Amino acid sequence: MRDYTLFYKRRFSDVAAIGGLRWDRFISAFDGSQRVTRVFDHVSAAEKQWLNLVEYNHVDGTLPANCFHAARGDEALAIASYFDSAPVAAGQTVCIDISGFLRPHLIYLLRYLQAAGVKTFDALYAEPSHYAQKAETTFAPENIAIVRQIAGYEGQHSLDQTLDVLILGAGYENHLVTRVAERKANARKIRLLGYPSLQADMYQESVLRLSRSAEALGEQVETLFAPAYDPFVAATVISRRVAELENTGLTNLYLAPVSTKPHTLGFALYYLYERLTTPTSIIFPFSESYAPQSSRGISRVWQYTIELP
Repeated sequence: MRDYTLFYKRRFSDVAAIGGLRWDRFISAFDGSQRVTRVFDHVSAAEKQWLNLVEYNHVDGTLPANCFHAARGDEALAIASYFDSAPVAAGQTVCIDISGFLRPHLIYLLRYLQAAGVKTFDALYAEPSHYAQKAETTFAPENIAIVRQIAGYEGQHSLDQTLDVLILGAGYENHLVTRVAERKANARKIRLLGYPSLQADMYQESVLRLSRSAEALGEQVETLFAPAYDPFVAATVISRRVAELENTGLTNLYLAPVSTKPHTLGFALYYLYERLTTPTSIIFPFSESYAPQSSRGISRVWQYTIELP
């Protein structure tokens, strides 16, 4: 078990305050939301780069100038296409705004940077004031194309499935939770909820949505909690629980981060530090498109310093 809460994080109540920080390169995935564009405007960096992910289906003319168009395909192709065009130089300081990234792309991004020899980078996350349709906000459509492993996080799984465990980072998207739970119907299910939530009403809204997944999760579902804005607490909570499970027996472990971006970051960190070369994989319910501008306003901004193994 590892304590990830030792990693550095910092909170800014005013987005303008991040202007006092500076990096060599800043990367942000454009989703059209105010929380992404305002952070981009305030950040100080020698080089600032917008990244367009094709799954957002932005209409021509709505993208900012000098936006890099990621390759169409899976998350690995998209991220690699960007860094192939602009490799990270040795000693270059990098900051990534994770707010607009799609979760599979964010997860693969960490794997790519690790393989490229990057030891540390900063991540920013801007909390929304609220989601566009409150409890009924849809981030990905109902027609999920496939549930599969995320590139770079494929485990060497055992044929013995008697003590399989699925840990879900569960948020608003009950249909994603349902699809993953159904995909691993025979696994023991544990859900990680974001509490405290990003905003006071968001926890109640997410619980309302998740009640629709009750049948797929089953009556024996176990619930863990970690602040929705803290990747390091999320990784620590998962690490502690898995260590306990291994003491009593664990065959295959499946991780499914379908909640907040900070929780997603925590899942990826935990995997890279503790689950490589084990029968563990990160799985995700993929859609062919995602809704841009699903949030409104901007609340706090978080800075996380990510140290890669």
